[in-house]
Amino acid sequence: MKSTSDASALSPSPSGVGRVEVRGLRHAFGSVDVLAGVDLTVAPGEFVAVLGPSGCGKSTLLKILAGLVEPTAGTATIDGTDVRGRLGLAAYQPQRDALLPWRRVVPNAALGAELAGVPAAAARAQAAELLVRFGLSGFERAWPAQLSGGMRQRVAIARTFLVGRAPLLLDEPFGALDALTRRDLYGWLEGVWEADDDRRSAVLVTHDVDEALTLADRVVVLSARPGRVVATEAVSFARPRRPELLARPDWGAARARLLAALAA
Repeated sequence: MKSTSDASALSPSPSGVGRVEVRGLRHAFGSVDVLAGVDLTVAPGEFVAVLGPSGCGKSTLLKILAGLVEPTAGTATIDGTDVRGRLGLAAYQPQRDALLPWRRVVPNAALGAELAGVPAAAARAQAAELLVRFGLSGFERAWPAQLSGGMRQRVAIARTFLVGRAPLLLDEPFGALDALTRRDLYGWLEGVWEADDDRRSAVLVTHDVDEALTLADRVVVLSARPGRVVATEAVSFARPRRPELLARPDWGAARARLLAALAA
């Protein structure tokens, strides 16, 4: 186990390696069914993208795994532990970056580690070193309002990494960004995740097919509400997945299969 002062490494979940098991998961908000019997497994070190139309329950699935929402029926576990009412088993990033405007970049990035119990000084030392890897060297004392959208997302993802839990739960982290910035950050996130000494499992929620194919080892497609798994696509393209892949026939074929599953 690495020291909490070693910011060059990102600690795995203290309770395990981030294996996710979801069985028969159902959820309803009042009379509205959102999830309808979802089954999902994420292996240790695997990057899974959950793809689906708006309102199909993708974000609800992540909130259940994060312990923020209790499912109506079914089970969800992380490393064998039931997630019901258990905050802190995973590292969760909501759709918006949620940076605190009164904290500079380093304290914002350190917040997740601090909430996980790392002393503030050690958490901020970790954050300051990690920000170099995240391409934010020189912005350690900037305020959130001084950052571009892409830089804010890097700070938010750094905060999520520093929570030190597996899996990483990423809820459309690039959804509010322009296409060029998103493409830039795909390669960056892929590189950071691959370079993690203790590569953690990750679950990315998205409605963007190319984003799912660029980042994931496997793509799981949910139907329109109430969400249920209608297709799974293993992604075999070698990493790093550069933009020129989009012009390849096999990429186009995988994209077409996913689009067909979304339209079914």
